[in-house]
Amino acid sequence: MANITEILGTDSLSSSRITINGNFSSLNDELADVTSILDPVNSTISGVSSIAGEQITIQSNNSIIVEATSSALLVGVAAQFDSTLTVGGSLSKTGVNGTVAAPLSAGNTTLQPANSAYTSYILSANGNVQAGNQGQEITIINANAGPITISGDLGATSLTLNDNNSTVTLRYIGAKWYVISSAGATILFN
Repeated sequence: MANITEILGTDSLSSSRITINGNFSSLNDELADVTSILDPVNSTISGVSSIAGEQITIQSNNSIIVEATSSALLVGVAAQFDSTLTVGGSLSKTGVNGTVAAPLSAGNTTLQPANSAYTSYILSANGNVQAGNQGQEITIINANAGPITISGDLGATSLTLNDNNSTVTLRYIGAKWYVISSAGATILFN
């Protein structure tokens, strides 16, 4: 904080000139310290090793990019982690297409994971899996009383979910979906 010398009411203007100039110099030095961290021209902050607060929000055009509070972290854009990601609690994947009560039925089962926010699909009819994003995972759940067949760019020759509640989880690698786990499924390979 700048040290400002008080000018008393009994001080004359001419004798206060040195004090006034010293005050302006102190303010200018303090402002230079602030603008070395906060750049008002480019709207950037740099050289800060710690920020404390109840909530920090970064947004653009009223859309949240990152918001951190004491109870949650919201990332509103695609995120890339170039180092190990350790999850110390539960991991929830949202984005279910269809429900157990109203599963996707015939005519509505072309699954396009790369173009949607879905991580799970609940089907009551055969499904066709379209291309995904590298490393993407999806889970398909059979809500039909009998078998359903999954086709598309699969690493397997054929994939059948045999009965109600049978599931398969697929991961997209290269240009194919590969089975990484299943329950109640018949998977055939060449």
